[in-house]
Amino acid sequence: MQSTEIKIGSLFFIIVGILLIVGDLVMANRNLEFIRKGVVTEGVVILTKYGRFHPDIRFNTTNNEMITFPQNGLNKGYKVHDTMSVLYDPNHPNNACINSFGPLWGHYLAFLIMGLVFVVLGTIKLLYPNTSWFYFNFEK
Repeated sequence: MQSTEIKIGSLFFIIVGILLIVGDLVMANRNLEFIRKGVVTEGVVILTKYGRFHPDIRFNTTNNEMITFPQNGLNKGYKVHDTMSVLYDPNHPNNACINSFGPLWGHYLAFLIMGLVFVVLGTIKLLYPNTSWFYFNFEK
């Protein structure tokens, strides 16, 4: 394999990693705004149609409006009638989330780690092009 192809592959990994990190940080900043402006209340699981990690949760807003929302993955798993803290946007109460680390930050952390892995692997391959454990196959 030619040195130019290794450099292109390495730079591709680095660029994809940087894009993942930047996009993740922008979205995490929006999430911080949601957390700052959000209102905390208590919710109850009313349905676990797709399993305990995908519960439907019902809560009442400060205006006594009843809201139901699905919470997808990255939570500890719930059974019907379990209660938990819920964070919601008072201006858009359908925008709600379980108020714990996994549901609030789990996917941001996962994309940040993915971006870092891409940047680190691309940089290693760029600096040490003969590294055999990380191989780009651009043969035609």
